[in-house]
Amino acid sequence: VAIGPLIGIVLFGVFGMHGTGLLVIPGLVTGGYLLWRMRDRAGVTTAAIRQAASSSQAVPLFALAAVIGVMMSRSWTVNVFQAFTPTWYRELGYGPEFYGPLATTLVLASAVGTVGCGSLADRYGRRTVILATLVLSVPAILLFTLYPGPWAFGSAILIGVLAASTAPLMLLMAQQLMAARAGLASGLVMGLGFVTGAIGVPINGAIADAVGLQRSLMSHVILVIVTIGIAWFLPRENEIERYAVRQEPLVAASERI
Repeated sequence: VAIGPLIGIVLFGVFGMHGTGLLVIPGLVTGGYLLWRMRDRAGVTTAAIRQAASSSQAVPLFALAAVIGVMMSRSWTVNVFQAFTPTWYRELGYGPEFYGPLATTLVLASAVGTVGCGSLADRYGRRTVILATLVLSVPAILLFTLYPGPWAFGSAILIGVLAASTAPLMLLMAQQLMAARAGLASGLVMGLGFVTGAIGVPINGAIADAVGLQRSLMSHVILVIVTIGIAWFLPRENEIERYAVRQEPLVAASERI
């Protein structure tokens, strides 16, 4: 994913717009491999899994909604900055040799930051780390949008690390809140996050048509501030453990099969 913009520059430079067709090949190969690897698992439904799915165990809806809300906001910000950074810098007069590596830096920083955020979460707790990254995202977005140019590589690293790297923390949090239905929890968090990111791009595109790309990107400061309020209601570690312990019998039963 991180080297995608660089690959795109090479393909577009050699083949033009028709080069996008070549990007389908890795997806087809990967999808075919996954289907082949999972062929023996298709249709397997155990009694324990059915028991977990039909369990009357109460789902902490408010806590789960907070997790999903934060994930949706973070996905929106990440997708918008990845989508519009090349367009904005092209409008500013920069060439693909500049904004291609800049977009790659943004994506790569999110991957590298995942490791660091995971280590910090083990020490200080996921809720604390997520809140801290949200607060620090405000100056990072302002730096990126107010001061375009070569120094944007530094602010792009900050945005990538702060905005995208907490996604695994929220995914794990949702899975623990719904330990007996971890698959459903993953689908809710990742699915709604991706959908929001996809919807957010045209929304910010419409804003850009009205006030310009710079102000459109800067508007994410408002989104982050709202998200800080939502993140305040994220469950603490002891609450998550309490929910997970309640569902341990169902999880253990499914793992024995």
